Amino acid sequence: MEMEGMEVFPIDKDIKEIFCSHLKNNRHQFVENWKNKMIISEKDPFKLEVVQNGEDLLELIIELTMEDKDINYLQPLCEKIAIERAGADANIGDFVYNANVGRNELFEAMCELDVSARELKPIMAKIHTCFDKLIYYTVLKYSEIISKNLEEKQQYINETHKERLTILGQMSASFVHEFRNPLTSIMGFVKLLKADHPSLSYLDIISHELDQLNFRISQFLLVSKKEMWNESERFWLNDLFQDIIQFLYPSLVNANVSIEKNLPYPIPLVGYRSEVRQVFFEHINEFN
Repeated sequence: MEMEGMEVFPIDKDIKEIFCSHLKNNRHQFVENWKNKMIISEKDPFKLEVVQNGEDLLELIIELTMEDKDINYLQPLCEKIAIERAGADANIGDFVYNANVGRNELFEAMCELDVSARELKPIMAKIHTCFDKLIYYTVLKYSEIISKNLEEKQQYINETHKERLTILGQMSASFVHEFRNPLTSIMGFVKLLKADHPSLSYLDIISHELDQLNFRISQFLLVSKKEMWNESERFWLNDLFQDIIQFLYPSLVNANVSIEKNLPYPIPLVGYRSEVRQVFFEHINEFN
């Protein structure tokens, strides 16, 4: 962050010395008056630094006035204040208010001098420039820090969310596997009972309900695998079909359904694989 150069004001040397000497001789009273008007939170971890920054700024203004230093001389203080305000999670408006209070205190100090307003005008212009640049570049640096912090927090939240989804998917897949094994056995025995006792009551109802339960379990597993549903990817339609058929194989066998694939060559797709898979999954299940 580089500050633009400050306009050179023709300030009379004697006026410089009078003004700067007055500030040095009355430094304590000036800082005390400024401090009493500042907004400083008791919870601010840098509350002692707020007053110290005011004293440092006063010293810098004296040096900028006496030695005609470049406005970039303020930059380290701007960055220090911005880091502290961001670290305190404070409203940057408090800093802007305190800076303007300090500006007014300086102008009141100038009124105590036995110097005409016309002679003080160049110094007033320089003070305005110093405070304007101080506020602008401090707020700019503060905004950069806050934006960076927000990006890091969002990245952490996204990574944590993905980790939780992955764990949830693994747990869901394990649950479905443990649940489907006995369900498949029950469905098989019901089918044998139907073959041996075709007239036995309620077997059709039991078989239908088991099929519905198996279908819901299959849907649950599909949802659990949507860990990256917001990310578009490149995949092969052939592989997707094979995955779906293998997944639904127990249901297809029980329903006496056979599926034939006629894909002579690999077909690439770019999109949301889990969503495409869900569409084909639901259509194939209609035959069940």
